[in-house]
Amino acid sequence: MFVNKKRGWDKSPSLSIVFGLSSKTQWLSGLYYADFISF
Repeated sequence: MFVNKKRGWDKSPSLSIVFGLSSKTQWLSGLYYADFISF
């Protein structure tokens, strides 16, 4: 599933980079939020 998505994004590298960064940012903020709640 992820590989197919990556192949599709290869057509527009800039979009691929933006998508990757946004998903990573969401994951990091979610991790930070969960960590904040646990304390």
